[in-house]
Amino acid sequence: MVSWPDNVMRDHRKISFYDITEDDPYRGMAMYSGMGIGEHYMGPTWEDRAVMLQGPAALDMKNAARELLLNQGFKPDEIPHPLRAQPLAEDYWDRVQAVIDEFEGGARALELHNETGYLPKPINVARAVLFTLAPPGTVMILPDSLWHAPLWASMLVGTCLRGGRVLIIHPSQRNAPGQAFMTLSRANELYERLIIIQHEMADEIAAVKGQLRTGLYDTDIDVANLPARLQASAEGLKLPWMRETLEIPEDWEPMFANAEEMFPDFDLEYAIEDVEVRRPKLHLKTNMFVSASVLQLLIATPEWPAFVREYMEQRVLDVMSERSVDEYRDARELGRTLRQDFFNLLQSIEERATEEQLATLVFYHLVGSSNMDYRSMLMDGEVGLLISGKLAIHGFLDALMLAGAARWVDDVEVLNEYLPRYEGFKWKASRWIKNML
Repeated sequence: MVSWPDNVMRDHRKISFYDITEDDPYRGMAMYSGMGIGEHYMGPTWEDRAVMLQGPAALDMKNAARELLLNQGFKPDEIPHPLRAQPLAEDYWDRVQAVIDEFEGGARALELHNETGYLPKPINVARAVLFTLAPPGTVMILPDSLWHAPLWASMLVGTCLRGGRVLIIHPSQRNAPGQAFMTLSRANELYERLIIIQHEMADEIAAVKGQLRTGLYDTDIDVANLPARLQASAEGLKLPWMRETLEIPEDWEPMFANAEEMFPDFDLEYAIEDVEVRRPKLHLKTNMFVSASVLQLLIATPEWPAFVREYMEQRVLDVMSERSVDEYRDARELGRTLRQDFFNLLQSIEERATEEQLATLVFYHLVGSSNMDYRSMLMDGEVGLLISGKLAIHGFLDALMLAGAARWVDDVEVLNEYLPRYEGFKWKASRWIKNML
């Protein structure tokens, strides 16, 4: 395994990749993530995500890794052997087609690499396109540990005025990975303005069936305590405005409303315990873009309840402690177990959807290391994997759970209680250095 060098020129990309092995039918695997690599990030309080990428798209990552090292001063003969350019095998495209056939069409994925300094920033371009060109009725669930940049927020306000439904999530002070007053002050200031816009432009947003909501990740539930987290999410999904945003029928009850009863023998053990008692820290930065009508299609699909339950059971197995060392569970086991059921679900949705629904469906999922601040936008090297089409649904349940469990605030006084406002020198300092936060 070769680990991405994340300590040069403010390069914050977190990628790992595994070289081709004869016993791996998918010939190599890449992981895209905004989280660190190591035991520290495996405990009960680090809320983050990674996505595994296998197949032809993974080749672009090796090319990007090689270019990064060359840009940082490596000579061609100093490039690690796994990253060096090699001619494609004679049967390369046949093998590509075999992978596509095995996964019933595969997934459309675009690798995005923001280079350091003044080099190209394709993640910014992709995000701006998705923010400003999404059709009315698109739901955006946008959690981030550093929601600071008014530029991104202004684009999203415009989206709401065109009928978009935007759910922004930032950690409360108690659940923030970093406690620096500069970053917390910037988040408070941005949220305060968004709350004012919610009130001042409420009629205009409502007239086009848009939605602008500011949520806080404020919880004391361990990141892998799935039954408790499902229970909390089910309560949030019952809110009237949430049902309106996701176009959830009034008589629909989340099937995981009694999650703790679904898993009576749930037991939990982490690979490592935190050195101190603390609340979970929201560090993930994932962007989910989905048509509101998707949930309606899912609810009406007979295969949906069984799939959700099996998905949750597999997630629980990933963290259950009632296993010996000999019963090691591969991180890819969940995907392998659910793959066929997943394809059956997609096929059922396609058969039940009308031509109009299929023509207007939007599904994008962006996972990576880029934050919603100016430093990620202007200075840092960052990475993102943008998945489009039906296989972007992989992250939908996770995004739905996060939105359901968030504390949604529409009052500045309540905001200041959970994400305090800074005054005087601290407030001024946070504005002076906003591009470096």
